[in-house]
Amino acid sequence: MTSASLEKSSFSESINKKNEAQCISSRDTSNELTNASNSLDEKDLQKDYEEESVTSKEVIPRPGPPEYYEGWRLAVVQLSLNLILFIAALDIVIVTSAIEKISEEFHDYAKSGWIITGYSLPTSVCCLIWSRIAQRLGKRLSVAIAVVIFEAGSLIVALSNSMNMLIGGRVLAGIAGSGIQVLMFLVGATLVPEQKRPFVLSLLSFSFTVSSVVGPFIGGAFTNAPSGGVLSWRWCFYINLPIGFTALAVFYFAYDDHDTSILSIIRYWKANFKRDVKKLKTKNLYTKLMLELLVSFDMIGFISSAAGYILALLSFTFSNSDDYSWTSGLVIAFIVVGMLLIIFSFLFEYFLYSKLVGFLEQKYSGNEALAFNFKAAAPLFPKEAIRNIYIGCANATAVFVTMAYGFQANYVIQYFQLVFHQSAMKASINFIPFMVSISIVVFLSALVMSKTGAMKPFIILGGVAAVLGNALLSTMDGSSNEAKKIIYLIIAASAFGFVAQSTLLSSHLQLDKTDPMYMLKFAGVTGVNSFAKTMGISIGSVLSTMTFNFSVINKAKKLSPPVTITANTIVSYINGNYTSPTSTLSNMVSSSIHNVFYVSTAMAAVALILSLFTSNKRVMTSKKAKQIEKQEEEQDLDA
Repeated sequence: MTSASLEKSSFSESINKKNEAQCISSRDTSNELTNASNSLDEKDLQKDYEEESVTSKEVIPRPGPPEYYEGWRLAVVQLSLNLILFIAALDIVIVTSAIEKISEEFHDYAKSGWIITGYSLPTSVCCLIWSRIAQRLGKRLSVAIAVVIFEAGSLIVALSNSMNMLIGGRVLAGIAGSGIQVLMFLVGATLVPEQKRPFVLSLLSFSFTVSSVVGPFIGGAFTNAPSGGVLSWRWCFYINLPIGFTALAVFYFAYDDHDTSILSIIRYWKANFKRDVKKLKTKNLYTKLMLELLVSFDMIGFISSAAGYILALLSFTFSNSDDYSWTSGLVIAFIVVGMLLIIFSFLFEYFLYSKLVGFLEQKYSGNEALAFNFKAAAPLFPKEAIRNIYIGCANATAVFVTMAYGFQANYVIQYFQLVFHQSAMKASINFIPFMVSISIVVFLSALVMSKTGAMKPFIILGGVAAVLGNALLSTMDGSSNEAKKIIYLIIAASAFGFVAQSTLLSSHLQLDKTDPMYMLKFAGVTGVNSFAKTMGISIGSVLSTMTFNFSVINKAKKLSPPVTITANTIVSYINGNYTSPTSTLSNMVSSSIHNVFYVSTAMAAVALILSLFTSNKRVMTSKKAKQIEKQEEEQDLDA
């Protein structure tokens, strides 16, 4: 047997073991009536159990062996993944053109910032839980759930009659958008063998590029449509419905992970509904629900982590407003409680989760009616992501590079709008080279990674490009020419392109494929990497705004005569007093944007240092696998 075959065989064996254990646990759980019900006597309970076992075996399929995709089927699945990821990525950028119109219609400018924050915050903090949902329910069913929830959120936004209703829809869409981002890369990473993953994952990245390019144009077209017509800003969200459901239908029928499907669930409930209603009266049902939440979904770790990051980000956001300051009680409380919760979540995941599982196992393992598999327990944040220095450094590099990216994405557009007085549409057009270069670098990096198997050089290149790009951006001012702008933007953007997939693949390489828990850890590490990148962008966006506002407010006080402005009046003051790109006011804005990029350069420097400590491990290339296979075939013939 070839080395490549052995790798695939061990990979298949580990998944089969996990799938078999999960299938048996799931089947036993759904098939066994609890013996704790006082409303049923022993004879009736036994009869129900025997009947249900026979019925359930007919409707719940056993998972088959894993398979890799190729040819037209791979192309169809890849296309559906890109379309689903496209609507989640589009929702990030298309709304920027509609914020002013939405605020005007609802007469609520004070909450306009939450149109973006309401989506971005849940997108960042929910990455980890979606990787576990995929492990428990299967990837295909999880994708269906995420898309349906996302479409529901989009519909709520499109039909909203108040700002609060709109923000609620954005939060719901953000929760599902997080799942879409994690699940698309998780599915993509398991479609093909290890040596082909860089190419498949690079194709997914094009969804972000396309959405970033077309999003502002589509959003602008809908928002600026003549009033009284069919089109309006609401179509920025209606557009998700046909694209999302079409892509989901294609994905659902082309992809099969041999796990529970929607049809099998419907058939099961149709056959066992009456028996399952009886279970509502039993104590074991609620005990099993508690175990699922505490052990399978690690809700203590998830809630403490999510709440901590949300409070910490909100503290930075509020401190940057006119209503609060760093010394206000609310801001101090948010940042202290937030940091404590973040620290607790790490301590819980690394030390306390296993103790909790041990306690629950000792208490409930003797209850055969529960049929709960404690051996498959694992924290949402895998221990490998903490104690493995290579996984830790790869993800930390991703965090700091994406933080710098958050600074760039936020203030490159602001540079064109505030210094050159460009419209949102024109500023977005000038931003296109930035986004296109990311996808080009991701794609070219994937080709080279597939040929060489090396990941570390690209992570280091990401750190170098981040430092150089941010340093160059800090030199731009009102006199910078077009060539300089484009070159600097391309260099800065390439940093994200270099680390986007290399940090994820480098983390995957650290896992042991023969470990029975391999797929669980694989999903967990994928979730952690997505969490690192989305959280980095969110933190960068918040910190960049705080840095800019602080700089502008302080510099305005030094003008002659001094000018007192607030965070809420910065943009209106600049627009109302604009004269030219090289005026005193524009120079003040340029200088403030320079401070933004000074901070992002420091973050990029941290990323570069961390990148030096990532793993040198390589994936087996397709060429090497074929050579080994050919040699072993020749040896078999000689024998």
